[in-house]
Amino acid sequence: STDAVLRIRDARRIALTMAAGIPKRDRKLLFTCPKTGSYTLELSDMELKGGKEFSYALVGRRLP
Repeated sequence: STDAVLRIRDARRIALTMAAGIPKRDRKLLFTCPKTGSYTLELSDMELKGGKEFSYALVGRRLP
């Protein structure tokens, strides 16, 4: 499946939150960093397969 999953991980690679769900729908994730530090936003397919047939667009922004 090419359905997207978004995850945010902390510096220790622990998943703090994720967005997945209804197939073929856009994922939305609102996240406030609990403290100053490094975070990783991970975008993948549901089965962590990847490949050239998997393409996604990612838009990020800071909310007011």
